[in-house]
Amino acid sequence: MNLFDFGTLVSSLRLELGWTQSELSEQTDLPLAVISNVERGERRGLLKDNILIKLARGLQLTTLERREFILAASGLGENNNEEPEDNPKISNMEIEALVNDLAERVGYLAMPCIVTDAYCDLIMINNSAQLYYHPTQSMLKVDPGQVGAYNQMRYVFHADSPFRELQGPDWEKASIATLRFFRRRTMRVRATRYFSDLMAHFRNEEEYPYFNRFYKRMLFDLQDDYFHEIQIPRDEKQFLYTDLSTLLASTPAGELYLHYQAPLNKHTADVFADLYRQAGVGVVRYSQFPDPRKN
Repeated sequence: MNLFDFGTLVSSLRLELGWTQSELSEQTDLPLAVISNVERGERRGLLKDNILIKLARGLQLTTLERREFILAASGLGENNNEEPEDNPKISNMEIEALVNDLAERVGYLAMPCIVTDAYCDLIMINNSAQLYYHPTQSMLKVDPGQVGAYNQMRYVFHADSPFRELQGPDWEKASIATLRFFRRRTMRVRATRYFSDLMAHFRNEEEYPYFNRFYKRMLFDLQDDYFHEIQIPRDEKQFLYTDLSTLLASTPAGELYLHYQAPLNKHTADVFADLYRQAGVGVVRYSQFPDPRKN
């Protein structure tokens, strides 16, 4: 990330809170000139560690969001706009071959798994997850070229999504947790046009009646997310799992992440095993990767 993009990141986080630069200056105890220079991407030597920490705290980032924020700033230096000479050149054909190889491997995982990019766009989903989430036909009948056509937020918040029914009484809690994850995951791509278009799409209240409302609740939720909560099963017959994610691949076209549901008791493991037997080996491919719109 270069200095201009980092400034855009800081500006977008500030605007989400509804603050002026002066208000962010007060919250961070940093001079207004510093805030202004950071957001304009000026003065390369300005981003010292203490300034980054003050910005992260003032912007009310959670512990895990701060990690992404610091990582976003980690490449800022005197030559941060120059590509390293030893950066490997990989063609789109080679990236597509990598994705095909990952698809074959993910298809064998015996639990619901999905693969997304840094925007939370769904790249592929294994057959077990496709059977478990059972997206409706109206959700699937979408122009693949539409921004956010297969985004995780579309599945969670679209008016036709089965997510609310699937989650039951835990729907609101699960929705806000998913939004927190979305905000953290997209932290380093906020300066792109694609991200701006994605957010504009989700703020259409006719198609996404709860996105804006829950996003605002998430922003001012004081609960930190410094660890991933794993429930302790109290009943062996309870259907209980935890959602986990990990970096799957890092390519010149962006990162890919594996999300999977780990069972927390034998009953849930048996349910997933049954899903695997019914669905079989394989994946369903959704969003394009690499996608030239995300460069």
